[in-house]
Amino acid sequence: MNGGAQVLRRCALAALLALAALLALAGCSEGRDAAEPVAGAGRTANDAREWLDRIASAHAHADEALAAGQPDRARTFLNAGLAREVPAEIAGEHARALRQDLWYRLSAIGLALEPSQALREADQGLALGRHDDLFSANLLVARGRALQALGRDTEAASSYHEALQIDERLLNAVLGAGAGSQLDGGP
Repeated sequence: MNGGAQVLRRCALAALLALAALLALAGCSEGRDAAEPVAGAGRTANDAREWLDRIASAHAHADEALAAGQPDRARTFLNAGLAREVPAEIAGEHARALRQDLWYRLSAIGLALEPSQALREADQGLALGRHDDLFSANLLVARGRALQALGRDTEAASSYHEALQIDERLLNAVLGAGAGSQLDGGP
């Protein structure tokens, strides 16, 4: 990964972690009167913050290990992030996205080591749920790369196509272009 891409990835991760933290903390008081005290709210907010910090730390340590040419060590850090229990205060969709990002990185690193392992990791990330977001799209691309490395080109093309469809829907949503799809033969 070049320097610019690494900086962009870190900025995107920092923004996602900050958003997840804000949403988790806001979710702690959802449905309550703002003036009503919440028993143990400080602890649950701390649990959520600690979990988010651990995920960010797993990514940072993995980056350092990769820079030092130690992919197995990077995988250890990412697996440790996955092993951590998600606090109840973290919304399910946010936990899914952050966990899928860890699975994506494991798969990307694993591709150079063992394509069949990379495929299993991409599939484990996708098993958390397929959504129209960059996390699912990234995992589909990782899955396609692993399948391609295993000589399963037709399956790889299917995964790439699904990732492109998600990317197009995301782009259409951002641009307000509507539901038409060039990939599906639409307008």
